[in-house]
Amino acid sequence: MKIYTVHTLAWSAADDGDAVFVKEGFCWPGFVFGIFWSLWHGMWMVSAALFGIALVAGLAVEAAGLNDAAASLVQLFLHLGVGVFGNDLRRWSLRRGGFVESGIVAAARGSAAEQRYFDTRLAGTAR
Repeated sequence: MKIYTVHTLAWSAADDGDAVFVKEGFCWPGFVFGIFWSLWHGMWMVSAALFGIALVAGLAVEAAGLNDAAASLVQLFLHLGVGVFGNDLRRWSLRRGGFVESGIVAAARGSAAEQRYFDTRLAGTAR
């Protein structure tokens, strides 16, 4: 089972509150795609920070005269950082965008988490 946090817009007119589900744990798309992953999710400040960090790291590697293996290792550590903290950065970006955490759901997949969340939400309003 995976844990998902649910983030909604309090002022949303949509029935689902424009719900966004973010998985706990390692973010494989963030690890593999880095900046492109953050741009896809509209995390502009995170994207700019990742670009700046990659630029500074590249300049530092070049200035230090490190070989290609060391440069690759530096890039690997940067990608590991995005993988480890990617979902937390996404939650931070959502909070900055006006989303509030409205629930926590445990499920095997994202679609099952959505189904469980909305089933319990509808059951709570039917009473």
